[in-house]
Amino acid sequence: ASVLANIAVLHVRSDDLKSADKLYNQSLLILEATLGQEHPSYAVTLGNVAVLKERLEDWSGAEYLHLQTLDLKRKAMGRDTQSVASSLHNLANFYEGQKDKVKQFQYLREAKEAYANSVGLQHPAARDVVAKLNALQDDQALQQMVTPPIQPSVVPAASVGRANQPA
Repeated sequence: ASVLANIAVLHVRSDDLKSADKLYNQSLLILEATLGQEHPSYAVTLGNVAVLKERLEDWSGAEYLHLQTLDLKRKAMGRDTQSVASSLHNLANFYEGQKDKVKQFQYLREAKEAYANSVGLQHPAARDVVAKLNALQDDQALQQMVTPPIQPSVVPAASVGRANQPA
């Protein structure tokens, strides 16, 4: 299954997305049959398929798979892991592409918390989340729609060094 997923990555990089989709689906079938859908490897591969669906412009399929991936990872790994934070970040990026700033903000806020509790806010992906949250802070229409109001995000000095902790 992992070999098929790795070959799928190569197909994605060469823009052969339909072949990548077939390989990922074969990988998922094998993972499901051998490890089950609750296994973290299944969830990670499913997340890769979600990103691929975005590239294929299958928006409803991508959203469904992103949400399913997040649910599976939370069940298998807990809420505050780097992998869960990454899925939250992927969902925020998906909603950014869909121009849904409210959902983007909500998932960015959750991703920030998960990164802070797993690898720390100095991690490059966490810094990206903080930067995007800060950029959304100036959106007055968004300010009216979210509760509690958006506050500027600052990377606390105490989080320095947490990035070396195992995920």
